[in-house]
Amino acid sequence: MKGKLIKNLFLFSFVSLIGCKEDIIHNLSEVSANKLVSRLNQGQILAEKKKQADGKWSVSVKETDALTALQFLDKGRFLREENETSHAKASVMSPREEQRFSFERSLSREIETTLTGIDGVLYARVHLNLPQQDPLFANRSRDNQSSASVFLLVDRQFAQQKEEIAGLVSGASGIEAATISVLLSKRSLQNAQEGIEANLHPTHSGESTLTLGGIRDLAGKNEATLIVVAWILICGGILGTFYYFRRLHRSVARC
Repeated sequence: MKGKLIKNLFLFSFVSLIGCKEDIIHNLSEVSANKLVSRLNQGQILAEKKKQADGKWSVSVKETDALTALQFLDKGRFLREENETSHAKASVMSPREEQRFSFERSLSREIETTLTGIDGVLYARVHLNLPQQDPLFANRSRDNQSSASVFLLVDRQFAQQKEEIAGLVSGASGIEAATISVLLSKRSLQNAQEGIEANLHPTHSGESTLTLGGIRDLAGKNEATLIVVAWILICGGILGTFYYFRRLHRSVARC
């Protein structure tokens, strides 16, 4: 009986220490879920993917890491918003112009997907300005010059040149590479994670120190973790006290 009680106490403490998993992102493709799990692991946040009942995937982390994980993904712009542009039936655009706009946006999304597949690309945005087509012969008008603009958020692994990106977009859209503008913005995963950890561990003169204010911040942001640790210490104290009085009682009985 006594051994079973001790075993249950330690089992409860172990389960409490592991913590519960919380799904932070839902309705993902398996490819997107794999990418986010990889990004979180690079940021030293343990994550895993789960398959939903409808066949889509979700990403989960420890409950105590949920807020940190969302902040990390948001600062790194890993959570890409799918901006589906829809037009009402009473649109001021003609059906032909509406179809042209829809085609340009669909092609832009395909190019964005291709660009995000390049190592080091965290986020991609493409805007195309394709020339209008002749309504009778469906030939592109030579009066309107086509152009494109590309924005890439990249990290240290990105090694391509702007000319290579412009050439890729040119090949996919038919727009001349000379009229494609490419803007690169560099951001490292380490900086994104350090920005979050700075709130947990205040530093002075570039050295990492844990001050009283840092302990208070840590307690506020990781309250659940501190509660688990405190519970484990209490259980250990109770067990130690129990065994101490048990041995003391045996010693007195022998005397």
